[in-house]
Amino acid sequence: MLYYVKRFDTLQKIANRFNVSEQSIIKANVICDPDYLTPNTPLIIPDSDVDLPKSQGQPPYYIVQFRDTFLCLSKEFNTTVNNLVYMNRLNPNMIPTGYEILIGNYLQSPDELSKLWEDTGNNKCDELSEDQVHNIYYNGSFVWQALGQQSIPYLIELLNNPCDIVKYYSIVSLGRIGSNNTKVISELRKLVNNENELISNAAGWALLRIGLVTDHSKRMHVTTTESRIYDSPDLNSSSFAVPAGSPIMSLNWSIPSPTNEKNVFGETQLYDRVRFFTTGQDGYLPRVGFNEINAI
Repeated sequence: MLYYVKRFDTLQKIANRFNVSEQSIIKANVICDPDYLTPNTPLIIPDSDVDLPKSQGQPPYYIVQFRDTFLCLSKEFNTTVNNLVYMNRLNPNMIPTGYEILIGNYLQSPDELSKLWEDTGNNKCDELSEDQVHNIYYNGSFVWQALGQQSIPYLIELLNNPCDIVKYYSIVSLGRIGSNNTKVISELRKLVNNENELISNAAGWALLRIGLVTDHSKRMHVTTTESRIYDSPDLNSSSFAVPAGSPIMSLNWSIPSPTNEKNVFGETQLYDRVRFFTTGQDGYLPRVGFNEINAI
């Protein structure tokens, strides 16, 4: 089940309330300091009969909690402190509470990635499987984000690729980076008028996301499909519609379905807890396909 931490809760109190061990709660969630729990944090209370992925411990993002440390998070996410610092351009001596960080294995040579995107798009654009699009382009968009500013010249060049899949994910990648670079803004504005609706919409979403990052924070994102936001991580719960291009703020990334709902590929359905920026309503946005986030 899912439990929201209340003020004055301790791990021991929660474990006793649900007749589970403290260690099992720690194992099911990302908890760096067992002596401090942030109120309103959603915790998975483990069920011995249900094997779920670690809550808030799945790529691509994580929101830093009070008393988190680089060392703890590197162990939780099976990476290194240096990788976390590099991918997120952070001071190695301080990790800011409330900051959204990349946590996946997203380091790669920009030359190699650019060549892979270009060659695949040129030779296999109309033959790409869902697996290939996911592995090469969706995952690659976070590699470009991890590389940061050095990605921009490569991505601007890739915008000229004749394959619309390459164009689309290059736009998405620029939106993920969120840089208010004049060349980026100029190129995206040109694409807003593209005859392909997917490309023109993506350019508009990326521009919106860059503006939100500039004015607010990296926790601001833009939905890329028409979606529903649910009251709880359960597709049977109440929900409301959210159109594509809607601004949302991330609250908690990667909450597994407590009832072990499955997605179309038979994996545990993941949700992201978000705030719908227009109304301030909180809820859970289900991931799609290969548990992809449907937002820039």
